[in-house]
Amino acid sequence: MYLLMLVLLPVGAGGQLRDVSISSPTTSQVLLYNGTKWVNGRAVFSVDAFGAKGDGTTDDTAAIQNAINAAAATAGTNNGGWVEFHTGVYMISSHLKMPNLVSLRGQGRGTIICAKAPYTDTRMIVASNGTTSMFNSRLVDLMLDYNDQNVPNSAAIEAQAWQENCGLEHVVIKGFSNYGVYLTLHGGGAAYLKFRDIEIFASNFAAGTTGIRVDQISSVGGFVLDIEGASITGQSPTSVMTNAIDLANDSLVAKGLHVEFCTNAVHAAGDSQITMVGCTGCCNAMVTNLCKLEATYNGQIAMLGCLRNGATYLIQNFVSGEKISTDTPVYAYPKAHAPNTCKYWVTFNGNTGAVLETSGGVTITRNATGDYTITWPSPFADSNYCYSVMHKAGTGGIALTQESSKSAAGLRLRTLDWNGAAGTGASAVDPGQVYVMAFAVK
Repeated sequence: MYLLMLVLLPVGAGGQLRDVSISSPTTSQVLLYNGTKWVNGRAVFSVDAFGAKGDGTTDDTAAIQNAINAAAATAGTNNGGWVEFHTGVYMISSHLKMPNLVSLRGQGRGTIICAKAPYTDTRMIVASNGTTSMFNSRLVDLMLDYNDQNVPNSAAIEAQAWQENCGLEHVVIKGFSNYGVYLTLHGGGAAYLKFRDIEIFASNFAAGTTGIRVDQISSVGGFVLDIEGASITGQSPTSVMTNAIDLANDSLVAKGLHVEFCTNAVHAAGDSQITMVGCTGCCNAMVTNLCKLEATYNGQIAMLGCLRNGATYLIQNFVSGEKISTDTPVYAYPKAHAPNTCKYWVTFNGNTGAVLETSGGVTITRNATGDYTITWPSPFADSNYCYSVMHKAGTGGIALTQESSKSAAGLRLRTLDWNGAAGTGASAVDPGQVYVMAFAVK
């Protein structure tokens, strides 16, 4: 068992504890005491010791990068290295390369890494371990300011395969014109990433921005971004952010997400799982959807205790066709189905096939007069389910519905004008409305 103690001792530029009498330190050492002896923890490198000024004028790019490189050189033997910033404004003229096992730590909002105008680089920080996953690489207690530099296809942070013990904590990102955070795969795998207590503010002149873009790190929703406490916002009515969080085949757990001047708080497509807890819009700022699911979304979603708070919709679900414009304590999709009850139902216009009301996700194809294919949003376990059909008369008297085919995925039905004739003597006819309900034990 290890007793954690923090002891700041002067060490050499190499970052290894050799002799506590070494002078001219460029870093400090975090030590762990195991009850018998001291063992190396994470080395702490001060950017000031490498020549960074933090005065809001001097270009500190090289000094900061040198501190990062020194931390990276000893990271493998010291369980990772910290690069320490004091209070100040550290100007950079090109992006910082953040390697595996190295973290950046400031003193809160008073520590600002700022793009030095005119800034043309498309990134401020690139976190990368080549084609391998990243670990123990975080930004903590600082602010990144893109300084309202309108750089096309830019992102304040690009993180490639960030996962366990990586992420953001007590970080503010502001002044960007495209992405605040851009999460990519870039060859390495990633399963889980956590952001905690973050604020993201887009530039005040750039519309169509995205706070966090998760760019298909997993193709089957296997990557989970866990956000605990976040405010993400555009600026004015003319600079509305498109998506606070944008997911492509990735999953999300968001707790305490607040958005302003943003069309969609969460936007998702492809394979995914989403849980939103205590997320809110803003009563004084433009928010359309707390969540928008595209028709290609394939997965589950649960929203618990979320409030529109002025947003137009709690959710627009283009899979189920739902647009919920009221607050509800719990929203879930797909809907839970109790055995021996109606699982799916639909009312549609017989003349056009247009869906008038549905339990969610049932689609209708009108193949010809009185000929309809009904597709369930998710297949039944088999084709042994029971269904009921009723219809409202159109032209003539309708007395017969005929099943053309049936599968776990759907039905094909014909509606016929009986008129006393049997079999092929009955002519096809469009009812005014058709009502279908389907039941199953499983």
